[in-house]
Amino acid sequence: MNETAVSPGNLLLTIMVPTYNRRKLLEGLLRILLPVLQESPDVEILISNNCSTDDTAAYLATLSGHSRLRVVNHEQPRQVEWWYKQPRGRFYWVFCDDDMATPEGIAFVCQTLREHPELGWIHLPHQYLSNTGQPVLSRLPAQDEWFVHGRQAFAQYISWITFLTSNIIRTELAQPQVSRVPEGTDFWPMGLLMAAVAEAPAFVPARRFITAGADITWAERRTRVLHCDLAEEILKSCVLSRAEKAACLRQKYLDTPNQLGRLLVIRPSLLGRVLWCQPRLLGILFRPSELAKVFRPSVWSKFWQRIVRGRKSVAGMFPKG
Repeated sequence: MNETAVSPGNLLLTIMVPTYNRRKLLEGLLRILLPVLQESPDVEILISNNCSTDDTAAYLATLSGHSRLRVVNHEQPRQVEWWYKQPRGRFYWVFCDDDMATPEGIAFVCQTLREHPELGWIHLPHQYLSNTGQPVLSRLPAQDEWFVHGRQAFAQYISWITFLTSNIIRTELAQPQVSRVPEGTDFWPMGLLMAAVAEAPAFVPARRFITAGADITWAERRTRVLHCDLAEEILKSCVLSRAEKAACLRQKYLDTPNQLGRLLVIRPSLLGRVLWCQPRLLGILFRPSELAKVFRPSVWSKFWQRIVRGRKSVAGMFPKG
């Protein structure tokens, strides 16, 4: 596109980059993102420095001023409820500071949004490196997939939409959900994403150009998204039918069968609710290979450690004598 003035109200896309103590990784990411401001005058970038204690603020101060580059250095930690209210574009894309994309991929996303403004959600297939250094690939369609309603894509891609950078959402759909985000939340709850885009047109391209980082540290405290959180979000969803919940749970645990066995140890009550909704998962739970993982001594030693800690904490509530 030719460089022309675009008012904030006419922006196509807001790319939001939350960061914390990741100066070198952030610099590498911005080498890819900042040229977009020259190539796409309808895109803005918002960098949210979440109280970094390294030289992130000094680095951000060196970036040349641009009307569509916003840098905010926070004195107090900011979480989801703040930065999801900031986009000025019709769509927003949260890009975690340790993730990476190709320039061609970013251009593809921008062009798709221009050509299909009716979209409510784009989900991007991606890859990440496992603890062993081996690449793990998310589900990739054989050809571009277009959905009349986003809910039609949930059962196929439910295991992968928890990766924040893989989702581009129409702002007007997401912002009404922000008021439902609990104060202090470090992550966009998947149930609210599903509620935002369930009835909106969705798109999943048949290509990968996103690589996920190793972990999440853009908050002051280290953030972990537990595997059981997504099951909770599916079960309590107010937009999914029972059949849709069952389909989502089945796909989730087909993709990650080891997590089903772990529920038996850490969240047996949740496991019961999952099996009540999707009884076919019993076949996965009782596979010999999965049972062997569940009944490893190391797994149960951690279980009993939790029990002991729980008993001690309860006993401490009552004075002796």
